Amino acid sequence: MKESPKKPEKIRPRKTKNIKDMVTGYWGIWVVLAFLLAFSAGQIIGVVPDNGEVIDVDAAEASKPPVFGKAEYVGSTRCKDCHWKKHDTWKNTLHSKFMQPAGEYTIMGDFEINNTFTVKVTGNAPRRAGEDVTSRMFIKDGKYYVNTIGPDWEYRDYEITNVIGIGRRQNYLTTFPNGEMHLLPVEWNINEKSWSDLNGLEHTYPGNGGYWSGTERIWQFKCAGCHVTGMNINYDQASGSFNTTWVDLGIGCEACHGPGSNHVKAASAYFEYEKENIINRAKLPCRPRAMVC
Repeated sequence: MKESPKKPEKIRPRKTKNIKDMVTGYWGIWVVLAFLLAFSAGQIIGVVPDNGEVIDVDAAEASKPPVFGKAEYVGSTRCKDCHWKKHDTWKNTLHSKFMQPAGEYTIMGDFEINNTFTVKVTGNAPRRAGEDVTSRMFIKDGKYYVNTIGPDWEYRDYEITNVIGIGRRQNYLTTFPNGEMHLLPVEWNINEKSWSDLNGLEHTYPGNGGYWSGTERIWQFKCAGCHVTGMNINYDQASGSFNTTWVDLGIGCEACHGPGSNHVKAASAYFEYEKENIINRAKLPCRPRAMVC
């Protein structure tokens, strides 16, 4: 029996994509990617459109080095923004506590029980020579005072504004009405827990140049530069007054590394100038390195 011949299979015509589908589905993707790549490259090299003009930002900046000007002190708290580990370490050193505000947690002298100190006035004094005079330390309304003889030979209450030292001994600063700062004539010996004379009547007297309250012993001119950082004395000769300021109590970051305003500016925008605008002791010769501290 003869097999019936098979019917030939129908060949279906292949569908052809139209141009619109090709552009949106395949080439469109590459067009978008190419555009993004070109835009990104422009951003990287600094060529950006501005009102139809093309400006090469990096080239302009590179051809003209930044002008920083005179560096100014910014304070250790500003340094903490980038160097917080070093800042926190510094806060636990004696450098940061070299000078502190007067208060319950900073004053170590006895202002309540062992709070008097008596000396015999030097025999060279024009007044009270050989007499016993007593200074008294006390607390009133949460503030600390020393009642002692001032520049006019009279007893007065002097409020303590700052304390210096927490190691072997501690000294006390007061501020006169005209802004002069002076170390009071009593010193607390921390180890022996006792008071001693400091430029007081035991060895000197008002008017001879060495007494604690004399103009020769104005603290801003004598010692302040080593006890605070970034100080401006701000002395007005016409009025004989002081408006002294500083950025840090004690030996702050900038006491050794120099004013940091330009360093901060460089670290924010001009990275290649960052290290050039701060003092690094490790890179100094031996003698200047020792002089920094």
